[in-house]
Amino acid sequence: MPRFVQTWGIMLLLPGYFFGSFGSSVIVLDDPSRFEKTSPGDVVRIKGGTYTLNSPIKPKEGQTWEPVPGEAVVLNGLAGNVFTVRADNVTIKNLQVTRAAEFGISVEGSRNVSVLNCVISGFNTSHR
Repeated sequence: MPRFVQTWGIMLLLPGYFFGSFGSSVIVLDDPSRFEKTSPGDVVRIKGGTYTLNSPIKPKEGQTWEPVPGEAVVLNGLAGNVFTVRADNVTIKNLQVTRAAEFGISVEGSRNVSVLNCVISGFNTSHR
């Protein structure tokens, strides 16, 4: 279940969730395949662990994807890419992306996309 953490503004605390009244949100996911629950501009943090994805993560405009600070995240792709980026101003950082059926991270028609300090390995090399 995602948890929402407001980086500034008024906080409302509910069991398992944090909601703020305004500002940018930090979303903590314990299952990165639930990316549809995020909004443009969110900082999406994934809890530490190894995850196998059945479909690509599709970041939204202005999002940053990263692990929870101090935790390691490994994302394995079963079908297609691990990330398919079709939005502008996306940052993916400090993640290990492995075993993608196609590409680890595919950027398609997007501007200002940053991939920082990621380990990308084991993707289908027949596309080179």
